[in-house]
Amino acid sequence: MLLQRLLRKLKRVVRFSLGWFICRLPFFEKYKLHLLSTWHDYNKRSAMDNYWFPCLFEAWIPLEYLREKNPDTRERLKGLAMGGNSGKLWAMGYDQGSMDLAEKVGHLTIGEARPIYQEVERLCRDSSNDLVVIQIGSSSGKEIAYYAANYPHQQYIGVDIYEEVIAYAASAHPLKNLSFRLCSAKAIASLLTAYQQRKVLLFSSGSLQYVQPEHLSEFFDAIHRHANAQIVLCETANESQGAPDQLKKSLWRGNFAYSHDYKHYAEQAGIHTVACQIIRPFVPYEDFPMHRNTVHYFYHGKSHF
Repeated sequence: MLLQRLLRKLKRVVRFSLGWFICRLPFFEKYKLHLLSTWHDYNKRSAMDNYWFPCLFEAWIPLEYLREKNPDTRERLKGLAMGGNSGKLWAMGYDQGSMDLAEKVGHLTIGEARPIYQEVERLCRDSSNDLVVIQIGSSSGKEIAYYAANYPHQQYIGVDIYEEVIAYAASAHPLKNLSFRLCSAKAIASLLTAYQQRKVLLFSSGSLQYVQPEHLSEFFDAIHRHANAQIVLCETANESQGAPDQLKKSLWRGNFAYSHDYKHYAEQAGIHTVACQIIRPFVPYEDFPMHRNTVHYFYHGKSHF
């Protein structure tokens, strides 16, 4: 076991060292951008690209992405990998995912592990026709299309930050009461302004973990300023450094994902907490070693009491 850990560590050191050259030498700039664009666009890679991509990523994340202090610039760097055709292919993969609440996630059912589905359904069912439902990071559009199809007299909007993803979702889910728009979590105030006289329900199912920590504050502040808004989210987080709902900050979790303390950010913005729960589908972790310390962070808040 010790030998295996040492070998894994040595492998990472070698990958980082090789990736350092691609990151740091101007000669490799064009090749670096090409490799980043293949994050989920695997068919775009040659055999050589398959070797060099993990080396680059091992070095690029800490040396360039995480080191960037400006959150807007950091967001643009993220787009080099998550945007374009790579983002579209990732969204298409989500279309294959299940919304069967009886299906298992670890030791729990999807319904138990991701209570967001029942909560959003309940809020849609119990609301009048003037409700506007906005999914943050709607990706393939599959989830919001489900609610739009079941509640045709309400308005539904899926937002994402990449044009290719929006175009795919719009073509895959052509419903009269559903539209898809280019809008970031940071800029959500610009969308909410148009619906100040309407009840608004925002929800995120796995997308807010990719929002820059600095932008999360702006996101919740915009919700608080709306007269009648609710936010429901369920995001993956890591509890290796403590319960995520006690962090009072954000911790990088890997790749472009963070463990955000959503309750902290929401209440800091003045949002009233309705429910907050840390769900542990993979306990005991010995049964799911690949998901050690992985939890689901469920939160429901209101802009008003």
